[in-house]
Formats: sequence, C-alpha cells, structure tokens
Amino acid sequence: MCYGNQYVVAAGFLTGQPFNPDGSGLQDGDPLMGPPGRTTIKDRAWTPMASLSYRWSPEFLTYASYSQGFKGGGFTQRVFPPFANIPSFRPETSTTYEVGFKSDLFDRRLRVNGAAFVNDYDDLQITVNDPRLGFAPIIQNAAKARIKGLELEVQARPTEALKLEAGLGYLDAKYRQVDIRALNSGVTRDSHLQNAPKWTLSAGASYDIRVDGVGRFTPRVDWSYRSTVYNDAVNSPLLIQKGYHLVNASIGYSDEPESWLITLGVKNLTKQVYLGSGFVDSFGGITEGAFGRPREWFLSARRTF
Repeated sequence: MCYGNQYVVAAGFLTGQPFNPDGSGLQDGDPLMGPPGRTTIKDRAWTPMASLSYRWSPEFLTYASYSQGFKGGGFTQRVFPPFANIPSFRPETSTTYEVGFKSDLFDRRLRVNGAAFVNDYDDLQITVNDPRLGFAPIIQNAAKARIKGLELEVQARPTEALKLEAGLGYLDAKYRQVDIRALNSGVTRDSHLQNAPKWTLSAGASYDIRVDGVGRFTPRVDWSYRSTVYNDAVNSPLLIQKGYHLVNASIGYSDEPESWLITLGVKNLTKQVYLGSGFVDSFGGITEGAFGRPREWFLSARRTF
C-alpha cells in the first residue's frame, strides 16, 4: 500500500512442505549392510515477512523489515554401525531484523546502499559426534546462534564508459546456546560458527571501448577477499582457511545492434589455493577437505533475438 507516495508497507507469507523422496534413507538391499527399511519426514512452516519503507526524496530511501526463515529437517544417511532407526533432525528456523538505505546520487552516477541486520537461529543444524548413535558424525539440532552484520555496496560511473563497484560485509557470529551433544563433540559457546567470515570485501571495474562499425569491447576485472573461515563446527585446525583473495578477469564483445554478446574470461587468475569445505570424523581419525576451483578459462556466447 502507498500513502502519498512516501510510505510503502509490504507484508507476505510463504509456506512450503519439503519432503523426502520415497525410499530415501535406508534402502531395501543386502541385509548384511544394515537393516532394510524406509522412512519419511514431513515439515510445515509459515515464513512471514513485513517491511516498511520511506522515500525521503527521489534519490534516497530508508527501510526496515522483519522476516522468518525455515530450513527443512532430514536424515543422516551414512551411519555406522547400521541400525533400524536412522537418525533424523528437525527444521532449523531463523528470525531476521534489518534496517537499511538505498540512494542514487549525482544524476544516478553514484549508487550507495547499506544495511544492518540481526539473524537469530534456533534448532541450528550442525554436525556432531554422538556415541549413542554410532561412530559416524551425524547432523543434529544442537545449538542456537545469533549473527549480526553490516553490508555496504557502492556503484559509481564517473564517465559513460567507466563503471566501478565495491562492497563490504561484516559479520559478528556467535553461539547463544549449545546442548550436551554439541559440547561432547567439542563445540562450545566460544566456538566460531562454520562458514561465517568476519570480513568480506569486493571490488570491480569495467570500461566500455566502442569501435565504430565494429561494436563494443568491455574489459572487466573483479577482486574479492574473505577473512578466516572455519569449515567445520568444532573449528578443527586442519580445516581453518586463513583469509584469501580471488581475482577474475574477462573481456566481452557486443556488436553494434547488441544482438551478440561474446565473453572470454578467467576465474581465479592468481591460482589461489583455498579450502571450500571440510569434514572431520573424530572416531575414525579422518579429516577431509574440498578445495576451491583452480584457475579456469571460459568462453560464452549469447544471442538476443
């Protein structure tokens, strides 16, 4: 609803019912590999959202929003030793409060957007080791957490040809509560949340070069940085990824009718080696890590009719 072209109020609800495909989990098969059987889980949740915005001028707007999130439950499908009742976990829920602003300045040559938010997570799904449920790690609702953060985005076009972009993100992620299963696995309230870097930075630049009778060439370079990332819940030293940088570069070509766009580029130009995820089985003495993608070249073409 709009009031005098100044206030905007929005509200909405989303509902979903994630389901497990029939037969997921324990499958009929060789009894020597474990008790055969089937199991299912059903989750339902309302995810309300409401927002209020105020446009102070054609160039500047502020807003506040409230929303709830939902991540469905499921099963740990690899258990050892096998047993009939496969471990399941409940849905994870979140409540988010956000305030921010959006601005277009200097005849839309400068765009600055910012936001501050708080996310409260309940029934957080984390991987733990529970001797009562076998020796392999399982997913359980074993904690509550709060993530506070700031975001800032800037886009500038000093000239018609030059476009600059920059972004900054800050996270203060902490556990509010951990239960006995998490504590037994080595997760405490002082542990760092998984995949929650304190700082993220990005910058990019592109420049349009027009050639009469030929088309437009656009070289572009992007840089990003992530501070230290903990790739598992217990903050295993072997799975801690220190801060790292990534650089991507490309050059695009568009013909004068702009019906063709051809791009040649490279991702991870500097061949940065970094861990993207990890896993620890403390009972088996196994630590696994998956590295990020190496340097990759790509060529893409798009035709608009």
